[in-house]
Amino acid sequence: MEISRGVATGLGILEETLTETTTNGIQFKHPDRFVTKRFTRKVEGNLSGADWLWCIGEPGAWISFAVQAKIASPGTGRVNYLHYRQGQQLDLLINFSRRFGLLPRYTIYSIPPATSVGLASRWRELRQFPTEQWSFSMVAPRYIAALKRSSDSELTRVLEYALPWSYAFQVNQTSRSSRSIAMNVAANLDKSYRRMKAIARSIKGDGRSGSTDRVNWQDPLPSRLLTTRIPLPILYLLTATHIGSTSPVSRVGLLSTMPANEAISIEVERVIHTLQWKRFPGVLDRMVDRHEEEMKYLQLEKL
Repeated sequence: MEISRGVATGLGILEETLTETTTNGIQFKHPDRFVTKRFTRKVEGNLSGADWLWCIGEPGAWISFAVQAKIASPGTGRVNYLHYRQGQQLDLLINFSRRFGLLPRYTIYSIPPATSVGLASRWRELRQFPTEQWSFSMVAPRYIAALKRSSDSELTRVLEYALPWSYAFQVNQTSRSSRSIAMNVAANLDKSYRRMKAIARSIKGDGRSGSTDRVNWQDPLPSRLLTTRIPLPILYLLTATHIGSTSPVSRVGLLSTMPANEAISIEVERVIHTLQWKRFPGVLDRMVDRHEEEMKYLQLEKL
C-alpha cells in the first residue's frame, strides 16, 4: 500500500498522489470503459469542495459522485485537514452537489485499524471485506459534519460510519442480472444508508425512523440521485476542448459498462441541441465569478 511505503521511506504521500494512483488503477483494469480528465488549473476547495467528479453507469442510468479526498496521518492517527477552513469545504461540497444532483462523499485514504471499527463491528456483512479494502473508504458528509462540532478528526471516529468503496460495486447474485451498474451501486448504498440509520438510532436510543420525503444533502438516499443522463458539469468537463473559467475540480471521470467514449457520444447527442446545454458554459462562468466575489467580501470582513 502506498501510505505504508510512504511511512517506510519517510517521504510520506499526498492525497492527490493517491487519487492519481486510484484512477490510474481503474484505467488500467478497464482501459476502454473508463475515461478520466485531469485539469492543471483548479478551484478545488474554493468552488465545488470536491477533488473529483465520478459518473458510473450507462446511457439511461447513471449515478454520479462529488468526492472530497482526505488522507489519515499514520503518525497522529488523525485525518489531515478534515475540517478545512472551519468546514467551508464541506459546505461547498454540499451546495455543489445539491445544485447538480450529485452524491457527495468524502474518500478517506488510510492505514486502517487491524480490528473492525464502527459500522463494520456491528454489521456482519462488512466483516467479509479484507482490512486493506478499508484503506479506500467513503463517508457521507453528515458524519463529517457531526465530527466538526467537536473538531474531531481521529481516524477511528471518521471510519465509524464508513464503507469500503468496493462495497458499492459488489454484485448480489440474487438480484436481476439485467440491473444496470448504476442501479446496483445505488441499491448497495441504499442498503448501507438504512443500516447506518438504524445503528445510529440504536446507539442514541432514538426509536424514530425519520422521513426521507425531504432530501438531506449531507446524506441523500443514493437511489434518489439516479439519473437517466450524465449530469451537465460532468459531461461538459469531459468533452469541452476549452474551459472558459477555471475548472471546479481537478479531475473528472466516467466508468461505464460499455465503451466509455461511445457512452459519452450518446449522451452528447441527447443534449447537444438543448438550450440548457448551450447555456451551461455561461452558467459555470457565472458560478466562478460569483464565488470569487463572495470570497473577496469574506476576506474584507476579516480585515
